[in-house]
Amino acid sequence: MNSDTGSIGRRGFLALAGSTGAGLALAGCRTDDSGSGIDDRIDELPPEVNATGFPIVNEPVTLRFMTGRPAATAEDWNQVASWKHYQEQSGITVDWGPVLADGIGEKVNLALASGDYPEALWNSHVSALDIGRYGEQGTFVGWQSLIESYMPNLKSAMEQYPEIANGMTHPDGEVYSMPAIQHPDFDALKYKYKLWINGEWADKLGLAIPATVDDYVDYLRAVQSERPGGDEVVAYGDVYGADGLFFSLSGSYGISNRGVTQPHLDVDPDTQELRFYKTTDRYREL
Repeated sequence: MNSDTGSIGRRGFLALAGSTGAGLALAGCRTDDSGSGIDDRIDELPPEVNATGFPIVNEPVTLRFMTGRPAATAEDWNQVASWKHYQEQSGITVDWGPVLADGIGEKVNLALASGDYPEALWNSHVSALDIGRYGEQGTFVGWQSLIESYMPNLKSAMEQYPEIANGMTHPDGEVYSMPAIQHPDFDALKYKYKLWINGEWADKLGLAIPATVDDYVDYLRAVQSERPGGDEVVAYGDVYGADGLFFSLSGSYGISNRGVTQPHLDVDPDTQELRFYKTTDRYREL
């Protein structure tokens, strides 16, 4: 991390890291000018950072990240509605430093080699081996005290599911990165792929928003034949290719009922046994 983190300073940034859950926070050095360790600097919050509630900071601040951006996502994440809302709520603006995901590994390696660190890395595909190595060297900040003080939900998950804590913790006993926790009963995981309908076209066609597979087929056929958007009409498009359509509709056919992270296996709803669903009749129907 650079020695200057805007108006909040290095100590304030470390406290902010615990509030924002940045993927990897970079320190650049293990001690400050007084010789105290990183953990010592965050025992007490600076006055500009609030321990609970919103806003997180009393005065707006900007944090500099380096982020791996998937090609299909918005170029400016600060224009995405959810991030704009969180910025207003928290008082924190993130300079995302987006790098196309295919090239993020090289950019991260160059930054680490040069010492010109951002304040955090997110979605940066740093290997577990490198996370541990740079953590032990003091380049990456340890999160244990931050988790204890400012992350009650993550702390609770680690206590409830020890395998999460085991997967996050390095041999030296520290945590240097934030995990993506995926639980099979977490509905958002099951709905990674979503179908979007042009409401204006549906209104022109006199159709309600589809609620069933048959409704959706009727909508696509009507768009194809009636051309509510003019001659250059694409009834269906998907950055994920056929997989997106498959996983969007699979639940209607009772398959892939444990989410998309396991594309071949699910649980038979009748027997509650693990099955390879691609041999089922319902898969063939889809």
